[in-house]
Amino acid sequence: MRRRISEAFTTDVPPGKEYRYKQSIVINEWLSTEVSFPFPTPDRDPGTPKHQKIAGTVYPAMGMRGDADNAVLLPEFVDSSLRIKTARYVHVEAANQTASAYTFLTVGMADTFTGDEIQWQENLPPEISRRSHVALEDGHWVVRDGLGTIYDFH
Repeated sequence: MRRRISEAFTTDVPPGKEYRYKQSIVINEWLSTEVSFPFPTPDRDPGTPKHQKIAGTVYPAMGMRGDADNAVLLPEFVDSSLRIKTARYVHVEAANQTASAYTFLTVGMADTFTGDEIQWQENLPPEISRRSHVALEDGHWVVRDGLGTIYDFH
């Protein structure tokens, strides 16, 4: 079942063939209306979800090497419960899918938002500090800065 749902959500959809999204839309709509939750109500247990409806769907990413999932959140959940703290606009400089290695440069940064508008920073740090390298090394994702120093490992 996991593979079938994964295939439904990760099918390539070329321009003009958007009807191919119908299967994943139907799966997500069914999950959001038909699945019952075994949670106690929030008035009895404050640690439980505030809503009985799902917030979105997590499904396996077939196109990526490694253990990865995609997440789709329903707009009403995003609007009512999430706030953007920071945004990064990146340019992918190199991608080696076989080696699962990627290099990207941050070309825009923001941590201020006015309504629906992103307030991009005028002055960016030097390019070397905005470049990152991400690679799968010995079964772990390793993130290095522009100087090659590891700053994230998992």
